[in-house]
Amino acid sequence: MRKRRFIIGIILGITIILIDQLSKIFIIDKKFEVLPGFLNFSYVKNIGAAFGMGKFSIVLILNILIIIGVIVALVKFRKLINNYIPYILVLSGGIGNLIDRVFRGYVIDFIDVNLFNFPTFNIADICIVIGIFWIGIDIIIHNIKRWKRCIIFICCDVKMIQFIQELQMIWIIEWMNILIKRKAEPNTLNLMMP
Repeated sequence: MRKRRFIIGIILGITIILIDQLSKIFIIDKKFEVLPGFLNFSYVKNIGAAFGMGKFSIVLILNILIIIGVIVALVKFRKLINNYIPYILVLSGGIGNLIDRVFRGYVIDFIDVNLFNFPTFNIADICIVIGIFWIGIDIIIHNIKRWKRCIIFICCDVKMIQFIQELQMIWIIEWMNILIKRKAEPNTLNLMMP
């Protein structure tokens, strides 16, 4: 089952890289409106990091480190990872942008959303952002489940303590009943539970 999911993940990653690279080749030196006033496709050379920030050498090194980090996480935690898709999204997006940096010296961005002066981006960037959010949500959900188990354990523990206290109260009440029935002194009574 895991092997099948892993193969599907590799196929998905290669497909994303191909779509990313083909879309970048298609858009070279072109500009057109997809949704007038909202969405444009326009060719932009991004020599910096995400959204045009940073220098080329630093960005290249960071890109390689992120790809290596995702691969290490996949290998090291493969038994814990139930869903490869977000990791494949981050990995394939990083590889798509790395291909641009190595062979062109810059990343081609072309998706221009006219919303709050948002920076231009590409399909690889979309995959990276979706993958990172997905991983974050998985981590939050996993921790919530773990906290629920912990809270249930604590609640069960509190109920156990209450049960023991109730048993102690029952024992004390029984002990007092024996005292009353026998009209005995507490010193002469066997303090064993009845």
